[in-house]
Amino acid sequence: MGLFRKKKSGKDWQKKGLDLWTQGELEEALVCFDKVLEIDSNDVDALMHASIVLDIMSRDEEALEYLERLLNIDSNDVNALIGIGAVLTSLGRYEETIEYYDRLLNIEPNNALTLQSKGLALESLGRDEDSIVCYDMALEIMPNEPDILYNKGNTLCKLGKYEEGLECYNMALEIEPDHVSTFNKGNALNHLGRHEEALECFDKALEINPNHTLSLNGRGTTLNHLGRHEEALECFDKALEIDPNYTSPLYNKGLTLANLGMDEEAKEFFDKAKELGFKG
Repeated sequence: MGLFRKKKSGKDWQKKGLDLWTQGELEEALVCFDKVLEIDSNDVDALMHASIVLDIMSRDEEALEYLERLLNIDSNDVNALIGIGAVLTSLGRYEETIEYYDRLLNIEPNNALTLQSKGLALESLGRDEDSIVCYDMALEIMPNEPDILYNKGNTLCKLGKYEEGLECYNMALEIEPDHVSTFNKGNALNHLGRHEEALECFDKALEINPNHTLSLNGRGTTLNHLGRHEEALECFDKALEIDPNYTSPLYNKGLTLANLGMDEEAKEFFDKAKELGFKG
């Protein structure tokens, strides 16, 4: 037996970090990846692993530092560019996000998912028409990707183009019948005055997830349109059991109570919704 323990190599620290990450010990994993970087400051695996761990821990600014170090090693590192785009999105720095997605698209012009991500960033900046251009380009490459169809549908509905949005949701649901588009389709149908069809959508969404508060609120709103106020109240109550601070069902419950002539009770819910920041 030797007098001294063998010094851990970068590979040893890397393995230990990955093991700790798997066990959910994120702080300890990060220490291990930093040990690797003490041995080799340009170890791309350690830099990437550290950035992902920091992202999981919502330490976005620190994650960004590691990702930028990767780009200093290779300015065309696709994974680093993707990571920076995602972190900048989390930080709400959408103009910068778009710059990095453009760099990615210079390297991979036919990457539909990057085009979709750029579209989402553009929409966040209120550049809705530009975002639709990105979704259309993405759909030329991946015409059967339901998430892209869904996002395009959302932007079209935001622009008041509910018929076109509905078409996107229908296409997404043909590809993936249990897609989240079911809920958004219900909203679009409500805007078009097709409340019975909207109700079917919210019912289907709640079959998939009975505790989906957005669908419960949407179902309640639809029932109000149909004059079924008592049933609407049940939906709002269930949504509020799940999330007592969800302002839309609070306000909508107030509307429903007012429709039933219960003005004093209605005021209580209007006031609480306003207190929690509801802007109708």
